[in-house]
Amino acid sequence: MVEGVETLLAVESGAYPMNSDLAVSIEAVGGLISARLDGGLLFGTPVADSSLSAGTVAAYSWGNSGVTFDDVLVSDLAFARAQCPPTLLFADFDEGGQDGWVTVDEGTIEAPSRWSVQGGVLRQDANIYGPVWGAQTNRLGTLCYWADPAAMMWTDYDVSAVLNTADDDGIGILFRYKDPGNYYKLELDRQWSWRKLTRLVDGLEATLATETGAYATNTDLAVSIEAVGTRITARLDGAVLFGGPTEDSTLGAGTVAMYSWGTAGVTFDNVLVACPLAHGLRETVEKPHLTAGPQVSR
Repeated sequence: MVEGVETLLAVESGAYPMNSDLAVSIEAVGGLISARLDGGLLFGTPVADSSLSAGTVAAYSWGNSGVTFDDVLVSDLAFARAQCPPTLLFADFDEGGQDGWVTVDEGTIEAPSRWSVQGGVLRQDANIYGPVWGAQTNRLGTLCYWADPAAMMWTDYDVSAVLNTADDDGIGILFRYKDPGNYYKLELDRQWSWRKLTRLVDGLEATLATETGAYATNTDLAVSIEAVGTRITARLDGAVLFGGPTEDSTLGAGTVAMYSWGTAGVTFDNVLVACPLAHGLRETVEKPHLTAGPQVSR
C-alpha cells in the first residue's frame, strides 16, 4: 500500500486450520520479502519489492472475531550484516547464463551430464549415474556447484531451491561442499521412496538420517537445508524431514551444489543461500531486546 493505492505482489491458494497455533513470519531484507507459515515458504520464492524501506509492525484482522496474537518478535538484522550478509546468493537464472556454476560428474554410466540454463531455470538432462543401477548407498551422480571462492568459507547458512522433474530417481542439494570428496548431501528418491542425509569425508560416505517417502513429479518442490553449527535441519515443502534436526560436526564450511542421480530433465530454480539470522534461526545468537507496552488504539 503506497499513498493509499494497493498493489498485489504475490498470491497463492491455500487455507489455514482453525483453533490451531499458526507460526507466521515475514523477513524483510533489502528488496526481498520472505513470508512463511509454520516454517513453509509461501509464494514459492522471496518476493522482490523496494517501495517501502522502513516502518513498524502491526497485527491485522478482517472479519475475524476472536483471533489472538502472541509471542510477537521483531529482530533487527542490521547488527549481523557485517558478519553475515542476509543474502549470500540468489540465482533465478532469468538472465540465461550459468556463470559462476561449475559441474562435476561423479558417475560414469550414461555420462556425461548435460547442465544448461534454459527458460529461466538450471537444467540437467542426462541420465548419468553410478556405480551401478539400483545403488542405494555410495551413489555417484552429477552436481553443479557455486564456485565463488568466498562461498568455500560459508559456515552457517540456509540454502533453498525449487526442484522439478518428470523422472523418479535421485535429486537433491549438496551443502558445505569443499570438493568432490567432502560435502553433505540431501537426496530424495521417488523410485525407491526414501529421503537421505549423508556425509562424505575423504570420499567415505556415512548416512546421518533416513526416512521413507517419495516426492511428487512434475511439481515444484521447495527443498531447504539449514546448517547452523552442528545442527542440520532439512525441509521439503515446509515440512521438517527426519523427525527433526540432525547433529553432525564433521564439516564446518563450504559452498552449495545442485545434484542429480539417474534423473534426466530435473530443473533447479530460485536458489537462495542466506544467513540463518535472516531465516529466523535467532536462537543461535543473543536474543534482541524486546519492549512490551499497553494496547494503543488509533
